[in-house]
Amino acid sequence: MEVKITKSGSTFGLLVGGLTRAKRVAEADCLRISLSTTIQTGYEWHENLEAIIDLSAGDVALELKANGKEITKYGGACSVNVNPNKIGANSK
Repeated sequence: MEVKITKSGSTFGLLVGGLTRAKRVAEADCLRISLSTTIQTGYEWHENLEAIIDLSAGDVALELKANGKEITKYGGACSVNVNPNKIGANSK
């Protein structure tokens, strides 16, 4: 399952498996955005997925957490592949 963060104008989106699961519009003075959703990763097994987008630096920084535990952290654009048996990340 692929997890993507999208940006269109001032709107950020969290896509999981190609479906938009959360959206948020950043206000002009916004420094941080949190997008979250629950995903099923196995039979009766769910993960709370949270993407924290830091806008305070010149580049966008992304931190991805599953059930409160950091999976990966990136500066710039990235996508993350989530597999029930293995969680990993790929930068684009």
